[in-house]
Amino acid sequence: MTSPAADNADNADNADRGAAAWHPATVAAAAVGLAVFAFLLAPTSGVRTAAPLASVPRVLAPLAPLAAFAAAAALAASGGRPALRRWLFWTAASWLPIAISLVLVHGLVFPEGRMILVRLGPLAVTAEGLAFAAATAARWLAASGAIALVGALCRPAAIVQALEASSLPGGLGHAAAGAVLLVPTARHAASDIRAAQRARGLVVDGSLVRRAASLAPLVVPLAVQLIVDGQDRAAAVAARGFAPGRPMRHAWPLPDSPSQRRLRRAILAAAVLGIVLRLVATWS
Repeated sequence: MTSPAADNADNADNADRGAAAWHPATVAAAAVGLAVFAFLLAPTSGVRTAAPLASVPRVLAPLAPLAAFAAAAALAASGGRPALRRWLFWTAASWLPIAISLVLVHGLVFPEGRMILVRLGPLAVTAEGLAFAAATAARWLAASGAIALVGALCRPAAIVQALEASSLPGGLGHAAAGAVLLVPTARHAASDIRAAQRARGLVVDGSLVRRAASLAPLVVPLAVQLIVDGQDRAAAVAARGFAPGRPMRHAWPLPDSPSQRRLRRAILAAAVLGIVLRLVATWS
């Protein structure tokens, strides 16, 4: 096993490798583009396919999620093994519940199913339902892998800095940055409060009734601590001269380049165009 210092050094080295060295906005744009591409060529059931998408061979439709997932995996792997491990974890954590629900719903209840594989009373597992669930799960796998790139490749501090330096109106950038910072703070505070209450004799494990009874002693101190922490952050920001609606300036700006800015614009323009074509294909 490696020491925490070695792990931190490894993470620091990997932070500047491959896609992990991109600006967070570039990573987010790539995630949005891949997620849109995964659903772009999905078949439109029961409607006539519009001309912009009719020329695309239907055999290519299943390949779009595969290509999007492969691109997301390549971007995650370019950030090094720690980034790839984080990407695999977040992808699996977000995709597995969706996949299980799709198989349960469409596998057992699919009105267009004709080939019955297993009958379970009033329900029936059909081949068509499983095929539809598998195709939809594949698209959600690609979308989950795309969105997980943001958490795998971007450090929370970099996301916060990008949000604070953005031109969002009315201090929304700083508010969004505070929300990002609130997640790890709440997690650590909840762990500390849980350990402290357990040391005082509070039963926080066991049956559902016991857990419900211990909820208030855990939630109230957590809420108070988060409010106090928010007040401390607000005082620190005010002391630094923060003015709502004006982007914050940092001594060490995030690495960005004209090529990355052009890439972000191109990806977002292509994503918007794809959504428009998809809507035209569905509503025509």
